[in-house]
Amino acid sequence: RLKLARNLLSEDGVIFVSIDENEDANLRLLLDTVFGASNFVGEFIWQHSVQPKGYTNTVSLHHNMILAYRRGEAFELHALERTAEHNVNYRNPDNDPRGPWRAGDVRNALYRPNLKYPLETPSGKLIDPPENGWRWSKETMAAKIASGEISFDVAETKITRKIYLDTVEGRAVESIWFGKEVGVTRDAARELKSLFGGILPFDTPKPVGLIERMMQIAGVGSGDFVLDFFSGSATTGHAVVAANAKDGGTRRHIQVQLPEPTGENTEAYKAGLRTLAAIARRRLELAGQKVAAELTGQSTDTGFRAYALTDTNFTKWNVTSQVESGALEQHLLSLRDSAEDTATP
Repeated sequence: RLKLARNLLSEDGVIFVSIDENEDANLRLLLDTVFGASNFVGEFIWQHSVQPKGYTNTVSLHHNMILAYRRGEAFELHALERTAEHNVNYRNPDNDPRGPWRAGDVRNALYRPNLKYPLETPSGKLIDPPENGWRWSKETMAAKIASGEISFDVAETKITRKIYLDTVEGRAVESIWFGKEVGVTRDAARELKSLFGGILPFDTPKPVGLIERMMQIAGVGSGDFVLDFFSGSATTGHAVVAANAKDGGTRRHIQVQLPEPTGENTEAYKAGLRTLAAIARRRLELAGQKVAAELTGQSTDTGFRAYALTDTNFTKWNVTSQVESGALEQHLLSLRDSAEDTATP
């Protein structure tokens, strides 16, 4: 299935695979083999719960790992949206006309001997370079000083680099995804219950916010396809419909789920949902209704087609390598016809 997933990916596509700590290491090796180690994008830690569980002498696990691999170099990691919470360190104590800023470093993180030169201050004072050198060339530093991006205190011993908020595009994708940002399993259960009138038809749903995070950093835009090979309760489909409602996009989704039966004592079974695939279909119907009801002055396509896997109408190849030539000829001739007499072209 992973090989098929790789073949289906677009050149700028990416795959996310969720796993727990038991198989994380093995999955990494498997994905390296299928996609190539050079196409490893990152491993993200999703905080799926906040409540302690287990005993005091065991580790209480609160996370799953999500491994991301790209199809190739055409994939670009997209920055996340910034909120007011992410801008709290940007202030404007000196009433700079360019607006809020935060202090940054003028030193180079790597050793760059070609960037080690005395820095001249506005008064002509020379400041020795830091151990690794400055971040920019002498000419660039002079331009930044002239523009006010780099300034000095009165004694010209302290250097301040201003990183302006209006130059920051989004925020970096971090490796830890906290539940307060993308949701935890309890949030997912509440989402599902609210759709299904108070019953929980699926025990381990993912929160919509988690799928939305993946779509954000993958840059899933209007017209793109999102495929979920293990659909479960169709959270991915719900997330795609919700994203289209937000920006008027035309993203499309494909959900794949085996018709695994629900137990007779489960809430799903009692509600007439006899398979996981039935739960997914019903969730997509209810999510579409909810999204459409919340829209004001606009519309979005929430429809979907549902297909069931059945036996093929093609005659199956059923001979061994020891078959006689006459029997082989007859079998080849039989392949011209359908396996079912009632099949139509």
